[in-house]
Amino acid sequence: MCELLCDQRLSRTDVTQRYDFDARQTNYYTDAARYLGLLEKTSESKNPSYTSSEMGRRILNMNYKQRQLAFCKQILAHRVFNKTLRLYFDRGIMPETGKIVGIMIASGLYKVKSVSTFYRRSSSVKGWVNWIVGLMND
Repeated sequence: MCELLCDQRLSRTDVTQRYDFDARQTNYYTDAARYLGLLEKTSESKNPSYTSSEMGRRILNMNYKQRQLAFCKQILAHRVFNKTLRLYFDRGIMPETGKIVGIMIASGLYKVKSVSTFYRRSSSVKGWVNWIVGLMND
């Protein structure tokens, strides 16, 4: 994600080609960076492009440890990740998928209506929480 934030303005096609993503990966990473407030999206004649937000640029100028902590702060500002991490620490293990889905539903995630989408996105929640926990071992 850091590399994506470094570029001034990239179209969706540029992101896909430059980082050797498929279209689904491009959508995932750009949407994730936007969700965290690190990228801004603009659309010109139905061709989206992305630029670093002020927050994204500020984080990029930090040293490695500060940057990782800033990413954690951005992630944990969202209730779903915060509650999931708290449960992880309370129990010593990752909460079950159903529990994470319950947290997601109770949090009223934006534009999510299908239960199958909640289950699919719960794997991202687990992945991000595991990444945060893994930082403690670095």
